[in-house]
Amino acid sequence: MRVAVSDGGWCEFHQRVRVLGLPQVPDAAIVGRYARLIAGRDRRVLLLGITRSLAGLGQELAAVDFSETQIERMWPGDRPGRHAVLSDWREMDNRGERFTAAIGDGCLSALDWPRDYRNVLGRVADALEPGGLMALRCYIAPEERETLEQVAADVLFGRERDWNAARWRVAMAATDEQGGIAARELAAAWRGLFPSLPDLAERTGCSLEGMELVLQSFERTTLRYSFVTRAAVLETLPEALVKVRFVASGSYPLSERCPFLVAERAG
Repeated sequence: MRVAVSDGGWCEFHQRVRVLGLPQVPDAAIVGRYARLIAGRDRRVLLLGITRSLAGLGQELAAVDFSETQIERMWPGDRPGRHAVLSDWREMDNRGERFTAAIGDGCLSALDWPRDYRNVLGRVADALEPGGLMALRCYIAPEERETLEQVAADVLFGRERDWNAARWRVAMAATDEQGGIAARELAAAWRGLFPSLPDLAERTGCSLEGMELVLQSFERTTLRYSFVTRAAVLETLPEALVKVRFVASGSYPLSERCPFLVAERAG
């Protein structure tokens, strides 16, 4: 097990999450979709991360996160049948009972593609019992990359009025060749596109306080995100995961880029 000395900035997520919404923060409808996907295979659930709204799923649930501060501030608490484990997904070593399901919300985008995707997805497959189901909601880049200018025009002319969706669109448009982008680079790209946040807030109705809180938090972190295409995600799946498909997660802003990646453990 590896425990990071610094979590890169996840320790501030409890502050950012207060002003975030969909697509980043799952609502009750998405939680219900997770429940339906794992129905019949919810006896023992592995949760990648400590997404609070998913903590009630499963007859038993073990959540894995590498940020001690995150667990202290965001986890609703251990109880019989539910507990959090301080560990790095990239070094998970399943030594006990296997899981009947594995879930995670946006977790792949916290990893580097392709190496970490392959590593973590392989470890998830190893942790599942034969027939166990994996359901991860992903942030998927479009096959044809948007330009930053296209996103900015949509925001300024009222075609994109959701700040949370617009921020992920900016991130996807600004990634490097490996689909990666540092949070600081995302903040810089946003400020470059919209140099006057008060004017943007007035024109769009976005919360100036919320934008500044998130951007300033990003500017203090060393976090990196990844946004890759469906085909790129599928390249990293281990052979042990079969019946692979993408399943729609709803009809909220940017939902078309946020499908569930669903697969089953062979055997």
